[in-house]
Amino acid sequence: MEGGTPSTDLGLVGARSLPRRPQVGLGRRAALPALVLAEADPLITDLIAIGSDEERARLLGVHLARRKLQAYAFSAVLAALAGIWVTAQTEAGAPNAAISSS
Repeated sequence: MEGGTPSTDLGLVGARSLPRRPQVGLGRRAALPALVLAEADPLITDLIAIGSDEERARLLGVHLARRKLQAYAFSAVLAALAGIWVTAQTEAGAPNAAISSS
């Protein structure tokens, strides 16, 4: 510690400080409102009830088949979006991907 400030030197060659990752802070800021909104959404509360105890959720009036179908459909949409994103990032769908430059 020099001058009252902690050193960021890790003792590694060429490593003077840890890189900042702003996306981590953004994710944390987005998580809290998402959790607050999730508690107010009947779909989320029903899915939590189904996950805790299916029989009790049925007795509370949750339509199990409909909610499960909605959960699977939402999961499929997210999986499709993730697949599209990965394909775009890796340029896997490029028409010239198999052509060698040599």
